[in-house]
Amino acid sequence: MIISELQERALTYLLIYLCSIAFLSCAPVYFSHKPPPGEVLIRIALQRRQPKVVVYGSYNISISDRGHNGNIPPGESWNILPAGSGLTAETNRGTVIENIEGRIRLWSADEYFINQKRVKGAIEIRREIDQGLLIIAEMPLEEYLPGVLAGEIGGLADKTPEAAMAQAIISRSYAFARIGSSPQSYYDIEAGTAHQCFDLDNMASPTIKRAVMDTKGKVLAFQGKVISPNFHSTCGGRTVRPSEVWNARDEDFPYLESVEDKWCSNSPKYSWSDTIMAEELAAKLFPGRREVVKEVKVLKVGKGLKAGLPGRVVSLMVSTGAGDTVLTKSAVRNGLRDKPLLSAWFEMENRRNAQGYIEKIILTGRGFGHGVGLCQWGAIGMARAGKSYKRILKHYYKGVEIERVY
Repeated sequence: MIISELQERALTYLLIYLCSIAFLSCAPVYFSHKPPPGEVLIRIALQRRQPKVVVYGSYNISISDRGHNGNIPPGESWNILPAGSGLTAETNRGTVIENIEGRIRLWSADEYFINQKRVKGAIEIRREIDQGLLIIAEMPLEEYLPGVLAGEIGGLADKTPEAAMAQAIISRSYAFARIGSSPQSYYDIEAGTAHQCFDLDNMASPTIKRAVMDTKGKVLAFQGKVISPNFHSTCGGRTVRPSEVWNARDEDFPYLESVEDKWCSNSPKYSWSDTIMAEELAAKLFPGRREVVKEVKVLKVGKGLKAGLPGRVVSLMVSTGAGDTVLTKSAVRNGLRDKPLLSAWFEMENRRNAQGYIEKIILTGRGFGHGVGLCQWGAIGMARAGKSYKRILKHYYKGVEIERVY
């Protein structure tokens, strides 16, 4: 049976039942932007730019593409590879399926494995032109959230259920605001620090599941519109306005004020030290070239804990034999070596060699993450102090309301 795109959009839970019984050539149930009644669906990019995708499981996996329908039986594995503008599937039984036009869809009522990661339900494997393969999961938003909380706060939620509920609401809001926001994209959100951590293989605790269930449908809204609330691990004592971190106008985000946070000192990243070697810095700025570093100088800092104390570094200048380079805002954290600094809130000491050039930079810093919006360790500290999830959210996001959208 070949199912058209319009027919796919009309599938409901009846087909879930039929597929689970028959495991015939049913197309995956989800993968439409029209959700089943009472559900909000979200498409998550689980992995990107993959050279190969390996699929296998202990139960039948229904498959379909634009021209083929069938299943992967137990004990059979498929290697899905890019081929021209489409895909090729090679099975462990020696057969090859060619001319798959750009995508393949998988569905099973039971768990199966994609690149050794446990998944369940609907998965799409799609060609990203010149970038390998893209793996997308689609599921109800409420089923997505436990995997987010397990990745974002994990076991810390078990003793701080109010912090877990606060995280559930901001993660739901962040995801809800992104659904359908980029019609040209194949997915709504990425699994990872670029958006929200998420792993279908994560086992969510009962506390996390309860936090999601008890806040079902609740989001943060400002003047009647659902917001996309930023959050991070550890602010270090004060959150920051968006304009200090990104090329953003603070007036566009009136709910993201800089607020004092006396609760996040329990974070293991509240204070830290680090060292950047001059070779690392030069290689980051001038790949493939050898340059000496003459000077690294802070040009501008943001608001600190108290008046007169330095805050996050907003801009700094690196002087080399090739000239001066100015790094601003997020480039300060991301542009000094291959891996980002824990945060841009640091003071530094330049150590020089006998020739007077910088040999290494000693950093003494505080906080982990960009510093905008809710501080997760601060929320945990507030919950430990007996604050409710509503009080936590309204501390970090000014003028918001908690509303139920479904």
